[in-house]
Amino acid sequence: MWWLLWSTGALAAPLDPGAFTSLGASLTCTSTITVDTDTQELTVDGATTYTGVVSGGVAVFTFDDIDLPASCTVSALAGRSLPLALLSKGDLSVAGTIEASASGDLGGAGGHGVASGPGAGSSVLDFGWFCGGGGHGGNGGGTVATRGLAYGDLLTELTGGSGGGVANMPGFGGGGGAVELGAAGQLSILSTAVVVANGGNANPANTGNSCVGGGGGGGIVVHGTSGAVEGVLRARGGNGDNTTQERAGGGGRIAVIGLTTTLATLDVTRGTYTVGGYKGSDGVVVLDADGDGSPASEDCDDEDPTVYPGAPDTCDGVDTDCDGLDNGTPDSDGDGSCDSSDLCPGHDDLVDTDGDTVPDG
Repeated sequence: MWWLLWSTGALAAPLDPGAFTSLGASLTCTSTITVDTDTQELTVDGATTYTGVVSGGVAVFTFDDIDLPASCTVSALAGRSLPLALLSKGDLSVAGTIEASASGDLGGAGGHGVASGPGAGSSVLDFGWFCGGGGHGGNGGGTVATRGLAYGDLLTELTGGSGGGVANMPGFGGGGGAVELGAAGQLSILSTAVVVANGGNANPANTGNSCVGGGGGGGIVVHGTSGAVEGVLRARGGNGDNTTQERAGGGGRIAVIGLTTTLATLDVTRGTYTVGGYKGSDGVVVLDADGDGSPASEDCDDEDPTVYPGAPDTCDGVDTDCDGLDNGTPDSDGDGSCDSSDLCPGHDDLVDTDGDTVPDG
């Protein structure tokens, strides 16, 4: 059922590996893969370059299989507007590092630069400058006037974090980027793997005449028909500065679909800021282990893809639509009891006119 979430349309995630043409038999590397999402160029170990495509505002690179060993670091260049998607028509394994964090005042790939984005922080002058943190999965730190607000849903759009507010001091506070990893087969994020899309930190050199808030954490989506996340997925907000009025960024967003996460570290915490209030909030993690389109928080059995809110419910002893009842069809007399367990077929089991505790009929 998890394939119901796949799409190739604008502003839709996750993407279907089967909808794209493969760029080669296998993607792997010895040391470094560099990706420029705006030019759709992926370069392996400084040598072979592949050209991806843009779908729904995402730079997509699809291969027959993907195997990124512990020695391999994938670097999605900061300051690029498009998120990164690495898709496999077969299996996908990550043991190394995938980096899509902010760099200085530049957002990570698919993230937003300082003071920009739908959840951008802002600044106010009040006996010195005050700068709010950027938002994404959680609100940025700061007052109502300066904090960036939460936004987005990774099941409908692959989004990065927003930048922190700025006054007279660029160079810090970009929003975290956005990364999607998807496999038509098994997807494994091994225990040594780290996928990171953090927001940028505030500037510790602020003197009161300038400021920069921390950037909002980015977005990470991983999905496969089977497999597990045992490594680290991290989309933290950028830190504030504890000695100044530069607030931290809110946490980012992570979505894991069709995979187990028992041994995973899923980090969407807000950036650190320990002085006073206005600290912002952590981000959002969405888990859907059976890939049926319903997050674990709403699914009454997240290990069975046939059970989810709104699923067809038949009289089989299983509450497949998560309403607390096995109330499917057939129910020929319309009394709410399945025919297979109806005490009085053809009569309403709830009617007992003579009070003998036996339904009429």
